[in-house]
Amino acid sequence: MFIVLFFSGMRMEEVSGLKWKRVCLQKGEIQIREVLVRLKGGKEFIKEPKTAGSKRDVKLPGFVVDALREQRKRTWKGSEEDFVFLNKAGRPVHFNSLNQKVFKPTLKKIGCDKKVSLRDTRASYITNALDKNERMSFIQKQVGHTTSNMIVNHYYRHTAGKEDGAKLEEAWNSTRVLPDLAPSSLEVTENTE
Repeated sequence: MFIVLFFSGMRMEEVSGLKWKRVCLQKGEIQIREVLVRLKGGKEFIKEPKTAGSKRDVKLPGFVVDALREQRKRTWKGSEEDFVFLNKAGRPVHFNSLNQKVFKPTLKKIGCDKKVSLRDTRASYITNALDKNERMSFIQKQVGHTTSNMIVNHYYRHTAGKEDGAKLEEAWNSTRVLPDLAPSSLEVTENTE
């Protein structure tokens, strides 16, 4: 589940409500068509995503497909309606319990004192995708946004890298139209008169 969260850009309620009928391992895609909502008091239900843009097909890297193949061995019971991710009781996993009982204790155990939530996996995905030069339009489609505003203004967190600024040199070299001139032709003669 964590591999899917960190490397797909999916929301927690999309992952919680994911059924095997929406996973296409051959194409390496997940169809987002419904989410699992849990109300106070424990009542849960499946509903459509909050916006039309949230209905989408999410492209998966090969290692995420491999992880889902392993997960299928654990939770596939023979029905396309089976949930992909289940808790110990055989019920769909929910944000609050996973966040409080697994994610935060794990971070604390490894010495991470930052206030981080399971929801930050989405920001992590967006930041990593941008830092690895994925196209903004691809990321926007992956996470289900109709514009890039939310991605840039809310999710993206700059992380400094040793290659910062190097792409500008590449851009210059790839679009240069001036011919290379021999150094002698660039010499400027000074008028001494």
